[in-house]
Amino acid sequence: TINNNTYHFDFYIEKPFEEYLNMKNYEKIELHKSQYQEDFATLNDEYETFPDAKIEVLRVNNVITFVVHMKSAFDDYFITSEFNVPITTIENALKQD
Repeated sequence: TINNNTYHFDFYIEKPFEEYLNMKNYEKIELHKSQYQEDFATLNDEYETFPDAKIEVLRVNNVITFVVHMKSAFDDYFITSEFNVPITTIENALKQD
């Protein structure tokens, strides 16, 4: 939520997670649109689309950081969001498959 506006962007990554485990420390890669799929996005609970979404993946020690850059369809605003996933979380998820 920013300035009383609530943004939501949901996506699926299709790039194999095993590749993230093989990244070198401080290595950064950009996901191409063919490697992730936008599920849905909303702005104040109304449908929105972010055609210029860009996702970067960075490995720092034992954490994979996903940085998501989004620009509105009408080029009115942009958002950058980042979240961290411990490598052990990815390893444990792959063991369950």
